Amino acid sequence: MCPTLRVVIACASFFAYPLLCVGADLRAGELAYDRGDYATALKEWLPIAEQGGPNLHSLPDLYFLIGATYAHEGATQNYTEAARWYRKASEQGHRKAQYWLGVALETGVGIPQDYKEALKWYRNAADQGFADAQYAMGRMYANGSGLRQNYVEAAQWYLQAAAQNHVGSQNALCGMYLLGRGVRQDYSEAASWCKKSANQGDPDAQTILAGFYAIGKGVPQDYVLALMWVLIAEPNGGQKAIDVRKGIESVASQDQISLAQELARKWQPPAANSQPSANSGIASIRSSGDPSIAEGGRQVSPQFEKLRKYLDAEMLDDAIREIQRLAEANEFDPELHFALGEVYFRKGNFEEAIRQFTTSKKLDGHMWQATERLADSNLRVWETGKDQTSRIAACSLYEEIEHFDGSHATISAFSQSNDLAKAKVRASETARRLESPEGLWATENGDQYSLYRKDSTWHLSGPMLLATLEESAGGLLIGHGSNSVRSCVLDLNIVVRLSDCATSMSVEGIFLQIVGAVDKDELRACTYLLGGTTGMKMIEFKTRRLK
Repeated sequence: MCPTLRVVIACASFFAYPLLCVGADLRAGELAYDRGDYATALKEWLPIAEQGGPNLHSLPDLYFLIGATYAHEGATQNYTEAARWYRKASEQGHRKAQYWLGVALETGVGIPQDYKEALKWYRNAADQGFADAQYAMGRMYANGSGLRQNYVEAAQWYLQAAAQNHVGSQNALCGMYLLGRGVRQDYSEAASWCKKSANQGDPDAQTILAGFYAIGKGVPQDYVLALMWVLIAEPNGGQKAIDVRKGIESVASQDQISLAQELARKWQPPAANSQPSANSGIASIRSSGDPSIAEGGRQVSPQFEKLRKYLDAEMLDDAIREIQRLAEANEFDPELHFALGEVYFRKGNFEEAIRQFTTSKKLDGHMWQATERLADSNLRVWETGKDQTSRIAACSLYEEIEHFDGSHATISAFSQSNDLAKAKVRASETARRLESPEGLWATENGDQYSLYRKDSTWHLSGPMLLATLEESAGGLLIGHGSNSVRSCVLDLNIVVRLSDCATSMSVEGIFLQIVGAVDKDELRACTYLLGGTTGMKMIEFKTRRLK
């Protein structure tokens, strides 16, 4: 029986690379899979997976591959079995399996449809940085599938996936900025996201971008660029691209048409997208081209090639062993610490990820991805454990990314994103979200207060306190509120002070007057009961953020 299992699975879909193992059974399964004999592949793999031997280090990878094989078109296709094996891998933290289990639950293929459970698995995979799952979360929020429709949340998830060059998320953001859903309406921002997707070869984005250039929306009007993009899109863009092309040609000059045709002929499509569509299905796929070039055009040193493949395949235990081997020659290589941080991040061990990304950042201060992932790790610690220090650290690190000088930046071969401009957009959005005081707060004795914003006014509510507040200088919220003491209702001047990154909030209430007293006797009784005069501080408490 095989002592070590190494399953290499391609990014973001059912695509599967060859299974590399010294064991005869696993090797036989690999060969059968490569020739399309999925029945034999399952015959070889199932006994190994069902036995679950203690010497198999990457069993979740095999579970996932078996699920993908069952989902493959052919005589062995069985969506029920596919879902069952995806669940086995998902329960052990395999993020691709979690995503595809979410797909099965959302669509009801091979398993009863359940939007809420689909969201659970999508979120698990998305929290591990899996772009397709982040896109799915955005889509579920945008459509209101299994939860209340929320375009703001949808945009946040789309931004995370788009930062990883996810075409679907870039297209979604284009539409959201165009319509002003969940974000401010901004035609130039819409065109920018559309252009990112178009440059990755998406024909729908190319056609839409052609329309932007044709009418000058979000970009300067330019019939040459408009026609160039629609000509590039037309072979795969369907009737819509043809109609747009005919419309532009009807208003463009012959010189403009000729120049656009020349530019379209010279345009080179990008390399195969590293984030295939979630609807791609299952296929056997081999990497091609120069093996020293990683996704996104990043150079990968030959010594790191095997480690890179392990990370791409989610073979995290094998990746750790390879890092340990490489560290024997250079334990101070910032790339190795970054790679180890990425492994722990995907495993959900965010505290250890913080240690490794911190070391990488210290060793190479120009590697902005280390700062970005360090921020992401601190954010996850806050989200899972509500550690205030981690929230403050995340805020500071995202702001650092916003102002990062890219003139001397170095690029990690193991990062899922190599576009600093996109990282700055994501960092800005996340930092603004963290700095907002909106949410639920609690005092030491357990009293809870809600602070939320409606239009330009803030509202604070809690035990016997209601207040309406406005933003003031110095980050203060100031306004009026009412507080009840027995039958006495107090009119108060409320001052709210917030700490850095809105981790704690102090509230003070200054007594203005008694309201609601119906006669002098009642007013006198309330005054005696309160024992206070105008200007006296009647309320003072501190809270910490719950969410």
